[in-house]
Amino acid sequence: MQVTSLNLIQEEAERISLPNSAQFYEHLTDKYAQMKESFSKTTDAVRQTAESLLCDLKAKEDKPFESQQLSGGLPTMKSTAISEVNLLIQEHNRLTEEFSEQVAQSREALEKDSVATVFSEFRKYEEDLKSSNEAIKSSESKNAELDGEIADLERQISEHRKPAEELNEDLAKYLGHDAIQLEILDYGYKIVRNGILAKALSEGEKTAIALLYFLKSLEDERFELENGVVVLDDPVSSLDSNALYLAVAFIQERTKRAAQLILLTHNFTLFKLAKRWFINMNSEWDRDGDGTAAKPARFYMLDWEYVDGTRTAKMKPLDPLLEKFESEYHFLFSQIYRASKDNRDVDLAEYYSLANVARRLLEMFLAFRSPGATGDLPNQLNSAKLSSPQIGRIVKFVHSHSHGDFVGESEHNLSMLSEGRQVMKDIMALIRAEDKAHHKAMRRLVEKAGAYA
Repeated sequence: MQVTSLNLIQEEAERISLPNSAQFYEHLTDKYAQMKESFSKTTDAVRQTAESLLCDLKAKEDKPFESQQLSGGLPTMKSTAISEVNLLIQEHNRLTEEFSEQVAQSREALEKDSVATVFSEFRKYEEDLKSSNEAIKSSESKNAELDGEIADLERQISEHRKPAEELNEDLAKYLGHDAIQLEILDYGYKIVRNGILAKALSEGEKTAIALLYFLKSLEDERFELENGVVVLDDPVSSLDSNALYLAVAFIQERTKRAAQLILLTHNFTLFKLAKRWFINMNSEWDRDGDGTAAKPARFYMLDWEYVDGTRTAKMKPLDPLLEKFESEYHFLFSQIYRASKDNRDVDLAEYYSLANVARRLLEMFLAFRSPGATGDLPNQLNSAKLSSPQIGRIVKFVHSHSHGDFVGESEHNLSMLSEGRQVMKDIMALIRAEDKAHHKAMRRLVEKAGAYA
């Protein structure tokens, strides 16, 4: 029975096989190699002891009645060898089970290291992204604003298209023909002449189109005509007399519902037509005829004076002659007559404007007295019934100081300007000498109208 047990021990010792060191994690291989060597020595000692005991038992069996001495002693073995190997294997298995977690931790550590490495660059990109997003928002806001402006402009253009046909009808009435037309485009219109793009429009045609378009714009729904103020500044430049009458008719019709109309002009014909229109309006307003009703229309004129050496414009009530009579000649006569009677000390500069007035008055008066020499004022004056010194003084005065804004040095004679009042007297004397009855009648009109006090 002991033999059998020893054989089993020997066989089990030979069957024991430890794992290959290559199967362990690298940091465990050295320790495992040491444990494996210690374990191998222990198993070898066990085999050798079992083999020695088997030999002794065989010898005893052969000589059962003889005393036998054991051939070898008990081997020295490390009792913890197998336990240490098992603990190392358990450590390896534990690391294997935790491998996924370690990998995750390692990855996290690598990520943190990578982030730390590029963090400053990341912050820069983050700031750039923030700036870009703000720029995008600003651009989107600006685009929305521009889209709104575009929509508004398209709406305005669309609204401008609506009155095109009515404007064409007005142009035909105004110009007396329908050669000039507004042709509708997608977002507006173009001006054509006989179906072809109009080029080199005359000043009269431009004035007609501009005036009619402006009057049509008064019907815009965004403008309350009944509560609005309409200002027309010299709207009839470059128009012939027929067109001028039509212009006034259009102005009168299209502005009759306006809360206030301000009409400015240098054109005397337009002034006369507007004056007649306003006077009739005032007459209809004062239906009782007692003059107590407030006039809906007022007349004013721009005059000028020198203040501290500076020419200054001022607005004042219209000269009574201009308001009561329909002749520019009446007004010019009153200006020269007033100057001839004015005994105030005035600046010489005031006589610059009187030179133009004097020239215009003489041209109008002498056009009837000497029609054959029209356009030649010196010759017309020379044939007048006035002394040579007086004629010479008048000619030099109007010739030197009534031609534009620039006065040549040789003609800039202050002594001549200082004789301005006497020249005005000479002109009145000339008119009286040529037509005494006319001078008397004009003087009465001036004084009655209050132009001279």
